[in-house]
Amino acid sequence: MKHTLQQYFPALKDAYLVGGCVRDLFLDRSPTDFDMVVLKDPEGAAKTISAHTHGHLIRLGKPGFILYRIILDHAVIDVQSAKGHTIEEDLRQRDFTINAMAYPTASGEVIDIHGGRTDLKNRIVRMTSEDVFKTDPVRLIRAHRLAAVLKFDIDPLTLTAIKKNSDKIRTSAGERIREELFQMLRVDNVHTHLMDMAESDLLFAIFPGLSSLKGCTQNRFHTEDVLAHNLSTIGYMDHIFATLKGFQPNLFHRLADRLDDHSRVLLKFSALMHDIGKPSSKSIDENGDTHFYGHEKVGVKIIGSVFGHLKLSNHDARFIEHMVRNHLSPLQLFQSEKQRRLTPKGVARFFMKNGEMTPFVLLHALADQMAKEKKEDHRYRHFISKLLEDFFSRFKTIRHKPKLVSGNDLIREFGLSPSPLFKTILTRIEEKRLSEEITTKAEALSQVRQYLRSKDLLSGS
Repeated sequence: MKHTLQQYFPALKDAYLVGGCVRDLFLDRSPTDFDMVVLKDPEGAAKTISAHTHGHLIRLGKPGFILYRIILDHAVIDVQSAKGHTIEEDLRQRDFTINAMAYPTASGEVIDIHGGRTDLKNRIVRMTSEDVFKTDPVRLIRAHRLAAVLKFDIDPLTLTAIKKNSDKIRTSAGERIREELFQMLRVDNVHTHLMDMAESDLLFAIFPGLSSLKGCTQNRFHTEDVLAHNLSTIGYMDHIFATLKGFQPNLFHRLADRLDDHSRVLLKFSALMHDIGKPSSKSIDENGDTHFYGHEKVGVKIIGSVFGHLKLSNHDARFIEHMVRNHLSPLQLFQSEKQRRLTPKGVARFFMKNGEMTPFVLLHALADQMAKEKKEDHRYRHFISKLLEDFFSRFKTIRHKPKLVSGNDLIREFGLSPSPLFKTILTRIEEKRLSEEITTKAEALSQVRQYLRSKDLLSGS
């Protein structure tokens, strides 16, 4: 550890590295963010480190909370005053034992008043005291995030304290909650940690709309309640990410290019929310069969409040809303395919509706179906693969070619005036073009003529 740190930090009196960087160094991880606290002169320490590392020093914050940031090519160092008159006072105010160790740059002898090294060895996330959750309720989520990232367990007393204080998360800023959740969703197999959050009621304190999913039984196609199913869908989403190479090579590269870290986070968040409308739309018919008619539309209404609370960007909100609204569409196409009723025009209509969201909708649908059946339906995966290949290799190519007719053609050729009818006609023609039912302008105009005659909107031969 000393050798690693000496390249950045000269020996400074009363200057201590603290927090996650010390933890990560003990875990043989390579931190790129370093936090330092100084008892007497943080500005002087920052200037010394900046000169030592040839880093760019900037001052941030306001009176009472000044932070000095040193920006290097491959690391960022934040220097500020310690909380208290001694390093021990500072460490007592930190969240978890594994984050509450200090490395003095002067001596290199780690200060560990909470037993953090023992907890690292035993792979435990443990609070330094129950007060940490009252001081900053976002730490309730952070405990689960750390457990997910580090693959640690949360100490039982800490879990009890999380459950006891879970309601306090409602007082925290939505953007801070979002940041912790999104970092957590970057982790593989995160669904097990979300299950733990549900057990402690923390998940429901963050998203009250999810509470009614627990215990909401489904129909004969499901073995789990709605909450367990949504969480299982996240698990199978991670499975799909890990097995993308199971798709044909050309398809694998095209999917991998789209599935950056943030897109994966949004897909998993969408999976968490996708059936949120089921409890409100549940009905049982005269035969005792359970139905959830229109639950996707109900879900879109419910998640609107989530977007505002978490301060989601417009892009992220649109992404999640689209996923919730359209998550059933691929299964409906599959059922039409099994009944030999799926037409090229129906596929084109699906692609047109979903546009660049198509691959995400299809991958979510595959995870949704796998969560329902607790295994991989090879027929369904083959169907989804076929649609993905069709989207990338055929639809996108055709879509970028010029359209066959325009509004000006409708005015010039048929004497029509601009009206809502234009959209209806142009959409019909575009569906036929994208399904390759027609390929020339003459064919398109002929189709328009037939349609207008069928509606008694055109006379003559």
